[in-house]
Amino acid sequence: DAYRYFFPAGWVMGVWGVLLWILFPWNLVSYPGLHHPEIMSGGFFLCFVAGFLMTAAPKFTSSFEPAPWEQNISMVLILSLFASLLPQSKVYFYAVVTALFIFLMVYMFRRFFNRKSNPPDSFLFVGVGLAVGLFGSVVLLLGQTLDVPGSLYSLARTFLLQAYVLCLVMGVGSRLVPALLGWAPLPT
Repeated sequence: DAYRYFFPAGWVMGVWGVLLWILFPWNLVSYPGLHHPEIMSGGFFLCFVAGFLMTAAPKFTSSFEPAPWEQNISMVLILSLFASLLPQSKVYFYAVVTALFIFLMVYMFRRFFNRKSNPPDSFLFVGVGLAVGLFGSVVLLLGQTLDVPGSLYSLARTFLLQAYVLCLVMGVGSRLVPALLGWAPLPT
């Protein structure tokens, strides 16, 4: 299952995001503060989010597992995410992150509209998190080529670097943490 590769890809992204700071004192890379936040939020976190949502969404909605074409698209997106780190321009990175958010939204909508059971109420935050992340990545992508107002660009960075992950943690964590602690049944 291709979506399972998101987890090791996330670890690689996380290691690379930290390794930049180790390489910087030896002048092997440019100042990492310009790339580190995006690699961690759009690479490390987003890989884990994608892997988790592709695994959990069918269980929480009692719907169907990923189709082969969805697994193929997810594999292409993983490889594209790594390739997007090679050019110095962030345009490719933001484009792949935007594509990944769109893919996840389509993936989630397909399961939600074909559900046999309703996901927990807190899953509303999952949708909000994906929408906030998509908005942030689109505005940041546009900001690489167009003149975007500074306040909008700053809001988009906040959405991509902080808000989408917090929404997803609230949406999934409010259901999963009690289940892991034995206070509620695990989703089947």
